[in-house]
Amino acid sequence: MHIIVVGAGEVGSYVAERLSKNKHDVYVVERDAQRCRDIDQRLDVQTVHGSGSHPETLIEAGIKRADLVVAATSNDEVNLVVSLAAQIHGPDEIRTIVRIESRRLRGSEAQGILDECGVDLVIDPDHEVALEILELLQYPGASEVATMANGEVVVIGAVLSAEAKLVGRSLADIARPVAVRFRHLRLGRGIGRELLRHRRPELDVLTLVH
Repeated sequence: MHIIVVGAGEVGSYVAERLSKNKHDVYVVERDAQRCRDIDQRLDVQTVHGSGSHPETLIEAGIKRADLVVAATSNDEVNLVVSLAAQIHGPDEIRTIVRIESRRLRGSEAQGILDECGVDLVIDPDHEVALEILELLQYPGASEVATMANGEVVVIGAVLSAEAKLVGRSLADIARPVAVRFRHLRLGRGIGRELLRHRRPELDVLTLVH
């Protein structure tokens, strides 16, 4: 995968290091020249000196062919602009992961802003963000991944798009070919309770399935 990490601070450099060790094609964008040199010497990544909020810098980093952009600077507003620029200049299937420190921007009141900026996932800099990103890369299309019971149980969250093959199908139809039993299921977007009342609930576009 071609991945662009914007910001070579503690979070960004750690994410870039983990991703490069997993054999991804990683470009790091950093406006501080000394940090660029340090990253270039220390990690197996490509570096681009400049601001990730500038389209020409992202184009130099390969935004037009990028699979994923991780905006990991210490400035929430810059990270949102990076995500917006990625949606404008990147391919249709590009995904963006944005570091947000402000609780107000991570609350439900700011969801409209995140949606308009094309943010797929908000990461918490206080958690194991690199590990979380690596887990998401293992499950294409997932918006959330949680591992429990020492790795024995994996809970995957995904929002169904209009093109998703599951749209319009019932849970019974999905499970029958592979003999799957849905022991626990959560459906979001305010329709979960209604769907689960029916014996054969059908999944709709934009439903969040866990």
